[in-house]
Amino acid sequence: MTMIVVVLGVLFGANSFAQSFEGVYQLEIENQEGISISRGTGFYVNSEINNKSYVVTSFHLLNSRLLEAAKIKITNMGKDIYLKIVTYDELNDVLVLYSSEIVDEPWSFGKNCNSKINVIGYHNTKLAAINVDGGLVDTDLEAVKKLSVYLSKGFSGAPLLNDQAQICGMVVLSSEQNASSIAVSGEMIKSVMTTIGKDLYSVREVRIILGVEKVVRTQEELERVVSNSVAVRQFVIGLAPVSKNEKFLLRNANNLIVDAYTDVSKLVVHQSKNIMVRNIKAERLMINESTNVTVTGCVFNSASQALLLKDSSNLYVKGNFFKNIDTGIVLKAVNIDEKALNTDNIFVSVPNSIKNI
Repeated sequence: MTMIVVVLGVLFGANSFAQSFEGVYQLEIENQEGISISRGTGFYVNSEINNKSYVVTSFHLLNSRLLEAAKIKITNMGKDIYLKIVTYDELNDVLVLYSSEIVDEPWSFGKNCNSKINVIGYHNTKLAAINVDGGLVDTDLEAVKKLSVYLSKGFSGAPLLNDQAQICGMVVLSSEQNASSIAVSGEMIKSVMTTIGKDLYSVREVRIILGVEKVVRTQEELERVVSNSVAVRQFVIGLAPVSKNEKFLLRNANNLIVDAYTDVSKLVVHQSKNIMVRNIKAERLMINESTNVTVTGCVFNSASQALLLKDSSNLYVKGNFFKNIDTGIVLKAVNIDEKALNTDNIFVSVPNSIKNI
């Protein structure tokens, strides 16, 4: 795979540069005091659902605790323009912004990223293009693509352009260690933009206070979260069951932290990986056919068998509290240090702290 990095102003000259790459901005996030807290790239694109165009960037540039207070600006034609948040999707790392003051011609979406793509983004304060022969590599998730090149921090939110100069994706994550980057597809961005005008902020205050990014009340909502997840970063959900009998099955999930606001009757983690279950008061928790799962800070005091670990690997069970139950932890076909389980967790009035079946 070939990569060519070009500082655009040097290659094209000022006039050609401004004409060819207008609509790609260095985006700056400020706190209430006007202090810059993060920078990235944003791009101006036609929404395809109305007659307006919007600036799109990566949600992670905006600390979720600053949704109400942050100021988001670009510089356009020598003028600072502050943008309004119109919609976002934390799971897929997409943030959509708007201002009526932008005068640039918007980009358009294309069908796909083919064998030749360009990534346009900011390296420090200079706009640069990275030309990659070979295009994007598919992953297990349709909306997620892998780019076999490391992109510097300022490229978060940078657009991917196909050979027709159309938007076909956006950079959301890059790993210097793995020499690779992750992008969400143009189709995913368009899907997020269909929510413009809808009320997405009804649980914002609760989410900000507890650090939870998505409140889940029913099994249907949980399945929707998992199906939309692109696992580009660790994402925090909070269970708030609509009734005390509501049961949750977390199936085929990746890279989630599961928290809870209220008691949970039963939670099953099945065929999942990179999961943390924390601070949950549950009658029963089962980890089945999963890997890289952490259970910590949970309370169990109302079931005969509280925590079942079955056919799973790389399990970390620490700092949990078991009280007034017959059996604390049940093990079946797992490789785990039982002595550590006894010392790393608290058992009060539990006749069988650990049981193998």
